[in-house]
Amino acid sequence: MNAPSTTPREWDAVRTAFSSSIMAGIPISSLAQSLDGAAWPLEGDGETPSDYIDLGYDEVRDLLAGKGRDPALIDRLAEILKETLAFDQPFGDMARLADPAGSAGGVLLRNLARVGIPGDFPMELAAVAQDTRDFCRLEKLETIGAFAVFCQGMAQNVIVGGDFRALLNALSHVDEETLCRFVPLRKGSKSVHIVEALALAVRSRPPEIQVALAMKAGVKVPASESTGISPDLADSAQAELRLHASRLAGGWFKTEFVQMKAMAAAGSSVESFTAPLSNARMEAILVSILRPLLRSREPGCRREKRGFWLRLFGRSQCPA
Repeated sequence: MNAPSTTPREWDAVRTAFSSSIMAGIPISSLAQSLDGAAWPLEGDGETPSDYIDLGYDEVRDLLAGKGRDPALIDRLAEILKETLAFDQPFGDMARLADPAGSAGGVLLRNLARVGIPGDFPMELAAVAQDTRDFCRLEKLETIGAFAVFCQGMAQNVIVGGDFRALLNALSHVDEETLCRFVPLRKGSKSVHIVEALALAVRSRPPEIQVALAMKAGVKVPASESTGISPDLADSAQAELRLHASRLAGGWFKTEFVQMKAMAAAGSSVESFTAPLSNARMEAILVSILRPLLRSREPGCRREKRGFWLRLFGRSQCPA
């Protein structure tokens, strides 16, 4: 077995620094993958930084040996934790992680491409808190790519928090679960989508408005949630979201929406577009918002050819 190059003092320093990191619960293999270095060879339960940083130097070596690994693997663990700290606290050591060629924002821009988020995706469509939105506006960070470049070049003494920090950490470590909270990323598709963008818009509304929208969409809501909810609340919220959907459809997501509209005209249901959300309540809300925009009929509804007088005086069972 190889002798570790990491000393007990160095291990104590890095594990102490990492003890306050919000990345302590993320699998070490994921952290290693985001750093573009050697992989962490262990997977499964018990393989997060928090499972190691409470242990002393000899205890970590014994633990690794008990897992059938060379105790010198502590070197790789210490390296991963130190590299992660460069992003996590205080985000100041990022300059040395830039591309060797010196391209600004290299690591974070590569991570954007890796998950399929376009660098020119507008920050105004990201679901971040108002303070982060105001900061981006003040610094003229109009796209998520500009956000990445700005973050990559931050000075060592800059400490940030809130959604700014969470989004930066998610980009730094390719944490798709967290990225989905801020960007309309569709898991498994490596791209952003209008349906997920609308879902983010709904989730940004207060809980009572979300309940009202669900009721408006015909979802059966428990009495504990629906008591005191005014129908007018749902009407105004739905109208606002339809306007937002129209802007998305005519703007950033225009190409995708044109394709959806063509598919709807060919017989695809609106429900098929919202199905990737895997959330029945959210799907129902978005169907109620999208249906009139796509000019899609209710499931099972079929128009038949009718004569002039029947068209004039007859009643259609389908919505217009």
